[in-house]
Amino acid sequence: MLPSVMLWMLSAFAGPTTVLVGVDQLPPDLPVAPRACFASSMVCLVEGTTPEALRGLRGVRHAAWDAPMQLAAGPSLTPTSDCPDLHELQSTGVEAAWLDAYGVAAPVVAVQDAGFLTSHEDLVGRIAGGYDHGDGDADPEVTSGAGVIEAHGTFIAGVIAANADAVGRVGVVPEGQLYLQKIADSGGALFFSYAIEAMDDLVLNHPEVGVLNYSIASTNPPQAFADAVAALGNADIVVVTAAANCGVPNCFDADNDAYPVYPSSYTDDHVISVASLRPTGALDPYSHYGATSVEVAAPGGNVCSLGVGADDDYLVASGTSYATPVVAGVVALVREAFPRLTAPEVTELICASADPTAEVAGKVACGVAKADDALAVPVVRFGEVPPLDAVGVTAWVVPIDSLAASTDATLTVSLPKGMTVAGGQVVTLLLPRDALEEVALVVEATADVSGTGTLTLELANGEVHEVSVAVTGAPGVDSADTGVPSTETADTGGPTDTDDTDDTDDTQTTTDTAATTPDPEPPGTSAGALSGEKGGCGCQSGGSVGGWMLPALVALRRRR
Repeated sequence: MLPSVMLWMLSAFAGPTTVLVGVDQLPPDLPVAPRACFASSMVCLVEGTTPEALRGLRGVRHAAWDAPMQLAAGPSLTPTSDCPDLHELQSTGVEAAWLDAYGVAAPVVAVQDAGFLTSHEDLVGRIAGGYDHGDGDADPEVTSGAGVIEAHGTFIAGVIAANADAVGRVGVVPEGQLYLQKIADSGGALFFSYAIEAMDDLVLNHPEVGVLNYSIASTNPPQAFADAVAALGNADIVVVTAAANCGVPNCFDADNDAYPVYPSSYTDDHVISVASLRPTGALDPYSHYGATSVEVAAPGGNVCSLGVGADDDYLVASGTSYATPVVAGVVALVREAFPRLTAPEVTELICASADPTAEVAGKVACGVAKADDALAVPVVRFGEVPPLDAVGVTAWVVPIDSLAASTDATLTVSLPKGMTVAGGQVVTLLLPRDALEEVALVVEATADVSGTGTLTLELANGEVHEVSVAVTGAPGVDSADTGVPSTETADTGGPTDTDDTDDTDDTQTTTDTAATTPDPEPPGTSAGALSGEKGGCGCQSGGSVGGWMLPALVALRRRR
C-alpha cells in the first residue's frame, strides 16, 4: 500500500530523469503534471522536463535533478558471537538514567537507512512498523550495494532499542519502539527523493515519532532535501545525524565547519550532529568534527550490535553512524521524561548537559552527550503573567512553567514605590519536574501607583529569567467605613468630663473624639489583625478583608 501522503504516484521512481521541484502551493503551476508531491516540504517530483525549464516559473522556488547520495566513507566491522562490552551505555550515563525508570514510554524512534533484518532476535517486539520507500512496499528488507554495509541499518536499530534479555546486546531504550524506513531501492541506490518521501511520511502519518536517526552523510544535497529536513522540525521531530567518517585517519576534509556534509551541517535548531569517540573518550581519528557545526560527541568506536548474517548475528563496528543512535536513544529518554519540551528545546538541553571534556574541546560545540545529566537539567520559563491591579491588599498569581528537571529557585519581585509584597520581595521556591507552578503573592498598595514591575527568577544553576509587568494600584477602603460622618457621639471608653461646664469645650472634645475613633473591625478579624503599618499585612490565619480570603503569604499551586 502506498503512503497516504502521496498525491500522485504510480510506482517508486527516481534517477537522472526526475526533477525535484520546490513549489509554493499544491498543485503547482507547472507545464508538466507532477508524478508525486509531498505536502510537508512542498516538493514535487517531475519527469519529462529539465530544472532549467522550471526555474523562474511562477510558484517554483527551486528545481534540481534527483541524484544518488554521495556518501562519506563507511565504518569498519568485526564479527563477534555476542556483545559482552557495552561501554557506550556506561560512559554516557544511560545505565544511570535507567534507574529513574525511563525508557518504557519513550516516543517512537524512526530510523532511515538502506534496509533492516526485521526478524533479528534482538528486535522482536521492538518494531512498530516500517516502509520501503525505494521499492514502494511494506518490507524494508536488507539491500546490498547501497554504498553502506548491509548490516548498517540493523546495527543502528540494535544500538537504539535491542531487547534487554540474556543474549546479544541491550539498547539505549530497551523497551522502546522503532519505525524503520528503507530509503534505498532493490538496486542499492539511495536517491534523495526516497529520503524526502520518507520524511514527508513521518510528518503527515506518524505523530508518535519524536526522533529520527539519520546515520547517513552526503555532500551533494539539493534544496528539496533541506526543505524536507526543515519540515521535520515543524512537526516537532528531533533529527539526530552522523557527522561523517574519514576514509583514512585525520583526513584533510574532516572539519565540517570548512567542508560541510548534510544533514549534519544544516543549522536548523532541531538537528543534532554527532561525532564519534573511542572507548577511551578520545575523538576517533576517523571521525568528522566541527567546533560550530557538530553539537556533541558520543561513543562510536568498538560498538557491538546486530548483524544480518542470521537472526542471532552480532558485530563490532566503529564510526559516527554508531555514535548517532546512542544520542538518538538519549533524546528518546529525554522526550519521555519531559514530554512538553519542543524539539529545539530538547536539542538545547542535550547541548547544555553535554560534558565539555578536554578530548573534544574545539572539536564539537557542546561536549560529550550525557543521558543522566540531560535528565537533571531544568528548563524554566514564565507563564503568561497577568498585569497587577492592586486595590489595598490583593492576591497576585505568577505562573512559572518548569518543563524539565526540578530545581531550587528564587523569585525577586520589584514593584514601584507605594506597593509591597507580604513576607518580602524575595521568595524561595522549589520548582518541580515537568509542572506548572502558580506562585500566589499578596501585594498591598498604600498609594496611587502606575508603572512597571519586574519579576526576576534565578535558578540554582545561575540561569536568570526576567519579565516586566504593567502595575497599577490604589489604597484600599475599609469595608466597615461607609464614608458618611456619624451623627452620634462616639464612646471613647475613657472617663466623662463632668466638671467642665464649658459647652464649647465639650463640643470640641466630642468632635475630636469622633475623628480619632478607629472604625469597627471588619467581620471575622481579631483585634490587631490589621497592623495599619505601611507595607504590613498583619493577617492572621483565616482572616478576611472586604470579603477577600487572604492566602498564605506565598502559596504554591501545582498543575501538570
